[in-house]
Amino acid sequence: MVKKRGTIRSNQPGQSRDFADDSFEKLLEESFQPVRDLEVGNEVEAKVIGFDNDNVFLDLGTRFDGMLRKAELLRNGRLTVKEGQRITVYITGKGPGFWQCSSRLGTSDNETQDPQRVAALTALEEAYNSGTPVEGRIVDINKGGFKVQVMGIDTFCPLSHIDKSYCDKPEEHLNKVYTFAILQLEEDGKNIIVSRREFLGHEAEKASEKLWKEVEVGKVYDGTVKSVQDFGAFVDIGGIEGLLHISEISYTRLEKAGDVMTTGQKVKVAVIEVDRQNRRLSLSLKSLLDDPWREAIQKLEIGGEYKGKVIRMKTFGAFVELFPGVDGMVHVSRLGTDKRHQHPKEVLNIGDIITIRILEIDESNRRISLTMEPVEQDYSEDLKKIKNEQDQSIKSSPSHISTMVDEAIKNKEM
Repeated sequence: MVKKRGTIRSNQPGQSRDFADDSFEKLLEESFQPVRDLEVGNEVEAKVIGFDNDNVFLDLGTRFDGMLRKAELLRNGRLTVKEGQRITVYITGKGPGFWQCSSRLGTSDNETQDPQRVAALTALEEAYNSGTPVEGRIVDINKGGFKVQVMGIDTFCPLSHIDKSYCDKPEEHLNKVYTFAILQLEEDGKNIIVSRREFLGHEAEKASEKLWKEVEVGKVYDGTVKSVQDFGAFVDIGGIEGLLHISEISYTRLEKAGDVMTTGQKVKVAVIEVDRQNRRLSLSLKSLLDDPWREAIQKLEIGGEYKGKVIRMKTFGAFVELFPGVDGMVHVSRLGTDKRHQHPKEVLNIGDIITIRILEIDESNRRISLTMEPVEQDYSEDLKKIKNEQDQSIKSSPSHISTMVDEAIKNKEM
């Protein structure tokens, strides 16, 4: 019987095979043989069985074929192996239906040929090329940075790359496990630079993009004050910063935000405006507080007298706190003296407790007009009484009787 042989070629690993048309019995027999078990790190002698644009396919003597990056076998741009050639490779991982392999041909470096190191370096190269972050432990502190062990490989993290902010206590990071981005991988793994700052930056960007899609007016967030200016504070709500304007900090009027806000302070804020196009966010702390005006307005009456504290002054008048968060203004012309004043400080001091009367309440604009002037007395009834008494006194006086007699005599003679 003449045996006819054929070949199947495929770009998929595990599908490139030479076979004999009449070897079914042999294949069936082989199928009952124990399948060779491989593990990551194993050194394996493999046979080159095919190529595609990026990979070399290998027969490992197992049910699954191996796949090795063609770039590892290029020297001066030329492939150093051919189909049918047997080479030594290292198992670095397992994919869907194939074993991932690596080769360090052309080197006598024993450390490089260590299977575990080869597997780790291959994984690190894959992570570096794909931008995948890796985990590492800080094992030592040296000049300028940290020794970080990643998959058993020593890498270096510069001091400035261990965190997003300046690191003034490197010892606090010792023995900590962090996630890093790989910035540089050269010299067969002898020069690997990693960065936790880079990783944190990428994570912050992803969190920021996600939050910009989700944030909306009315939502409440836990925030951290990142910086304080006179006009307000910038608050991080978990990846993006918004402005907490001074007018939205408290119902009490503030001269500057720094009077009540500090960097690093934890606050709960509500979103009151979102501008996604310009990436601007307006926040409010005040809207989450009880409105003191609603309670105070029930206790205040026009014409009523109250005690208040002078909290600030302008040339046109003094502002007096009636209740926490509720104040009114005494105009400079109503300071309760006969003298004309140019400024309320001629009569008052900040912190003075004074008695005032309410002249007007403007609920819509939340304004209260006050006066220190005494209540104007209504003397009309007193004047009327005095006039009546005078009239009665005149009628009963002697001169009045004499006049009446004279008029009677005169009328009689006529």
